[in-house]
Amino acid sequence: MTLPGASTGTGTSTGEPTTGDGTATAGEDTSAVSSEPPPTSTTTGGGAKFDVGARADAAGPCEEFDVTPMPQRPNVALVLDYSSSMQQSLGDKTRWAVLWEAVDFLIDGWDAQLNLGMMLFPDLDISMNATNSCVTEDFEVPVAPMNGADILAVLPGPDHDPPGNTPTRAGVLVAAAHLETLDPAIPRAIFLVTDGDALCGPDQWEELTDEGVDEVIGEIYTQRNIPTYVIGLAAQGSSFIAHLNEMGLAGGRPDPAADHDYYPGDDQASLQAAFEQVVIDVITCTLDLEEAPPDPTLFKVSVDGVEYTFVPDCGQGDGWTFVPDTMNQQIELCGVACTAFKAGASFHAKQYCLNG
Repeated sequence: MTLPGASTGTGTSTGEPTTGDGTATAGEDTSAVSSEPPPTSTTTGGGAKFDVGARADAAGPCEEFDVTPMPQRPNVALVLDYSSSMQQSLGDKTRWAVLWEAVDFLIDGWDAQLNLGMMLFPDLDISMNATNSCVTEDFEVPVAPMNGADILAVLPGPDHDPPGNTPTRAGVLVAAAHLETLDPAIPRAIFLVTDGDALCGPDQWEELTDEGVDEVIGEIYTQRNIPTYVIGLAAQGSSFIAHLNEMGLAGGRPDPAADHDYYPGDDQASLQAAFEQVVIDVITCTLDLEEAPPDPTLFKVSVDGVEYTFVPDCGQGDGWTFVPDTMNQQIELCGVACTAFKAGASFHAKQYCLNG
């Protein structure tokens, strides 16, 4: 079976998938396939088994070996409002308790798919007084894989009363500086959650309404290529919605809803839904292969039990494609295959062979 139009190692498109060295492989006559049933694919520890073997003119049978396709886990900085207004009620809980439960929900659902880190603004060790209630200098839990337990160990519990002001500018700047220390080839993002307008200006020792946070978020996106997803907690009916919309638009990842650019979290359910929405948006559909498939023309991919065809690029419909300039060691899921994968569907890949 020959798949039409695959990416070459140089990013150009040919009539067929290419080998790992960029050479197009010849089409195969499926009538040469053995009458025996095709080898089956199994999974071990999350990795798909690729059944890879000799060509039809070889003497030996197909040889199987395991390869684990690994999704690229984005580096995500949680930047959480630790101001005293988080003590206010939201339903039958405090805003802080609602936020804590939403963070726990995020970790429970996506810790394995994201490299997470967390910081509070202002810093965790501040107190509510005139000298330090705006200070934000620490990224409390550095971004790392499978980091949920460490984040919850540092994050004050749901019964805690945050004491500080709202130094949003300093929060996103500290987060961006931390993300810049990480591999730029891996997607990076800030999840900013706040329940009020910024009340600390550029001088962290001064309580002052800061109307320029959107400009800072915009610079982080346009100059450093780090988007910010802005989640407004209990913002409905407040006076700072306009600035939240400006921040959401400047961050490069606005809510696609027609009436606002930030992601609303006006109660427990909607805050968790906002987290789910931004997580699904940030998860990548690019998967690394330990080695290139020996015969790309016979390489097959399925998501949630549905087999998808090769497409030259993701602009041409549902399916999968090799990522250009990776020597066939990365694949990208496209369209509905990507949507299903982001929602947690299983992924399998198989290298068929012509068994002699």
